[in-house]
Amino acid sequence: MAKVWVLINDVLDERSSCYLTYVPAEESVYLNGAGRMLLAERRSMENPQCQLDARDILIKRNGPRLDLRLRIARKGSFQNPRRVWAADEKKAAGGGKPKVSPWMEVGTWR
Repeated sequence: MAKVWVLINDVLDERSSCYLTYVPAEESVYLNGAGRMLLAERRSMENPQCQLDARDILIKRNGPRLDLRLRIARKGSFQNPRRVWAADEKKAAGGGKPKVSPWMEVGTWR
């Protein structure tokens, strides 16, 4: 797996959202509006909608399955229930074009 995206918002739109990108090869997380953090830094970062605390990130790989657990706190007006979507990018065999999955709604953040 090359990348995993998690988007939390009312609608599938990265604007005014809590939008994270996990890049396993870099062992890093990106948060829209906040930049990049190496997981080894074990710190927090935030944007106007949410705060990500990397001290509690849990990553488990089991074959093609990735279990990514994040501690995210709401901020400001981002208090109502939000929908959670996820998508991923897989590396192509032989260095071809990566395969990107469609966005899937995976839950609700209450």
